[in-house]
Amino acid sequence: MYETLSEFIDYRQIYTDGSKNALSTSVAFYDLSNRFGHGYKISTLASIYTAEAKAIFLALEYIEKQVLHSKWIIITDSMSVLMALKNNTFISSSNYLIQEIRNKYYHLCTIYGKDIIFIWTPSHIGVFGNEQVDFG
Repeated sequence: MYETLSEFIDYRQIYTDGSKNALSTSVAFYDLSNRFGHGYKISTLASIYTAEAKAIFLALEYIEKQVLHSKWIIITDSMSVLMALKNNTFISSSNYLIQEIRNKYYHLCTIYGKDIIFIWTPSHIGVFGNEQVDFG
């Protein structure tokens, strides 16, 4: 991951995470440059996949409000959500959150001129931003 991130030195990094246990389901993001994060609980009926997707959508909403910066990397440990975003089949398009992420991404890139890249990172290996969002 560090080799990939080093190619994007002038990009702002946002880490996302969704989590689920027997009592709650939560989503969060963490902006490494601003040392700012936000998270909240969602329905306990939501799957971990939904939580991970919602966290990415939350990060995109945050990026939309950041007018001073145009280059962003969203770093997630959810390979399944990234694969769904990349895949254009009906199954991946039928999930409303995947479609909402695609729509928001398109809007941010075309209307606001943002340059947004998605990168996968393994979870729980000591990456600072990922550990911060896990505590969010």
